[in-house]
Amino acid sequence: ASLRGRLYRGAFLLDGDAADEAAGQRTSLSNFRIIVALGLNVVARACVFSSGTGRDGGCWTMAPVAADHRVKPMTELCLARHVGNSVYWTTLRTEIITLDKDTAQFSCSLFPDDMYFCYGLEFVGCGGGRVRIARLDHRDLKVFVFIQGSHEWVLENSVPLPQLIGEVQGHGELKVNMPKKVVSVGEGSVVLCTEKGVGLVSVDLATMESERLHDGNKYYGPAYMYQLPWPPTIRACLP
Repeated sequence: ASLRGRLYRGAFLLDGDAADEAAGQRTSLSNFRIIVALGLNVVARACVFSSGTGRDGGCWTMAPVAADHRVKPMTELCLARHVGNSVYWTTLRTEIITLDKDTAQFSCSLFPDDMYFCYGLEFVGCGGGRVRIARLDHRDLKVFVFIQGSHEWVLENSVPLPQLIGEVQGHGELKVNMPKKVVSVGEGSVVLCTEKGVGLVSVDLATMESERLHDGNKYYGPAYMYQLPWPPTIRACLP
């Protein structure tokens, strides 16, 4: 399938083919797949590249989409999070677009209308394939869950920041206006951190229990993997 003229939304590495996995082969340069999310004629589409030697090896294959399963985002998509076997995008409205990497199919769900825009959402894997969304909304930490069959996210918990911080042992130096972001750090939990990524409080989303963090040197902002030695073109630019 030609990718020319498509609106690119992101590329994600998959495991090898099912037959290779069954044979105990690990993913390698000769056995991997890449799934690419695209926009084609306003419809969200996906295609998969396989490096294997089988029928589809070395080429792109476009996933079929039935008319009743077409997802047409109302506005521009923003990549939100890659959790488990799913990739999530948000829009400028109340849409959440999900790509199932196993089926290469998209689905659309709605965030509560009273949340206005889908910004500052943190998608958190919570075991068993379940996903929660955490968000700092003014002076509250709100947690949302997806209702199967309804295509909607609903409010599960809402805790005022003054209450959450007040329950933390040794919270004396914390102020309600200090948490600015929510960061997923592990299964079922998030960290409230400053704008510069300094962790303040960890929260278990299932119980909403909180704990003060004292690892002031740890950074909770975006991180990007790298591996040395760097390519010559990059190494030549270094002092």
